[in-house]
Amino acid sequence: MKQIYLIGMLLLFHFLGKSQDVIIKNDKSEIKCKVTEITDDVIKYKRWELKDGPIYNIKKQEVFMILYENGQREVIKATEQPTQTVSSPAPVTTPTNNSVGLYQSISSKNNRNSLLDTAINYQDIKVKYMPTRLQYGFSDPSSLSVEGEYRLAKNVMNIGGAYAVYFPDGYSMSMFSIYVAPYLAVNRMSGKYEQQDHGLFLSGRIGYGFFSISDNSGFSDNSSGLYYGAGLDYIFPSSTFGLSFSVYKYDQNDLISQAGICWSW
Repeated sequence: MKQIYLIGMLLLFHFLGKSQDVIIKNDKSEIKCKVTEITDDVIKYKRWELKDGPIYNIKKQEVFMILYENGQREVIKATEQPTQTVSSPAPVTTPTNNSVGLYQSISSKNNRNSLLDTAINYQDIKVKYMPTRLQYGFSDPSSLSVEGEYRLAKNVMNIGGAYAVYFPDGYSMSMFSIYVAPYLAVNRMSGKYEQQDHGLFLSGRIGYGFFSISDNSGFSDNSSGLYYGAGLDYIFPSSTFGLSFSVYKYDQNDLISQAGICWSW
């Protein structure tokens, strides 16, 4: 019962404080909130720490993107108001070959700059990949483990903790480990910035584990040692859930393989 209670507490702490929308402004500052309405001109929201407070407005032209609590993202394009200008008609000129070439060069450069700006803007947005995993270990003895990770370094590394319960005959075995996990978001690295929080994630891990074993006769033993491994997660498109597979090794023990489900917020 203590083991089941600890697993439940790990999951509870991982979920606290995550169900929120984030408004990302053009200057890359963030507003943690709950978006209530989007009109042609403004975005209406309630501040996350004042969910029962007033509704605030922000102009759409000040906003680059909204990251919703379910993992979806929406790039904001403010409605442009038509302007009327009165000016004298410009003389009609026939472009020469040189002027046509210059126009095409400027147009091509503007298009490249537009694509570059889009890439840079997305690169400034954090990957939201911070998985929780529930996995079954196939090695002998079999095991059930829960893992939770938090962002340690933007877009490149998480810090995590894992708790595993083993099921040998006549014994009680468990292990707790803490680790750092460098990871690679495949969609992001291939330039698919709008899907950077979905698809395939490759990760490694290295840390320290604490192992305990006991039996009904009163025998018990504890040890600690190096913990390392690697894994991959696949987050389904337009979802926060996916599948997970990993292998790890604790100290001098055999390599353990496990598979299960994961969800990233």
